[in-house]
Amino acid sequence: MVGRDGGIVDAAAYRMGPYSIDLRQRIIDAYQNREGSIRELAERFEVAPNTVQNYLTQLRATGDLTPSPHGGGMPRKLDETDERALITLLEEKNDQTLAELIEQMEQRHHVHVSVSTMSRTLHRMGITRKKGRWVPASKTARTFNRPARVFKIGRGPQMRAA
Repeated sequence: MVGRDGGIVDAAAYRMGPYSIDLRQRIIDAYQNREGSIRELAERFEVAPNTVQNYLTQLRATGDLTPSPHGGGMPRKLDETDERALITLLEEKNDQTLAELIEQMEQRHHVHVSVSTMSRTLHRMGITRKKGRWVPASKTARTFNRPARVFKIGRGPQMRAA
């Protein structure tokens, strides 16, 4: 990612947040002092024209320029009840693949999720996957068996407080 000065910026470190109240107030003051049109002010303050319009609309509606709180995003597909059911499945048989866990959850609890969602849920719950060693099928075999996948409950990152 390229920054405003032309230098390289780490995309993970660069998080766009709401504009400061100071900048918002300067934009509104410039508009009220008739220092330019919405487009001219947007160019002057290096924001989108919709941003200027949104600040004007917000000021008229609420009389305030503070940023709105974050919307929250999508709710989880697997709630606490589903997580308990997932633990029960793993206690019954802990060497299932993610695809097998998804299939079991769909058959028993009628909940379908993607592999990514299942992986994130297990990670959030602190359940890690222990890979087995590659072992030859026999002493003369040239191919190897797939490693066993065993889920370990209680390892890895702990659940974070929301």
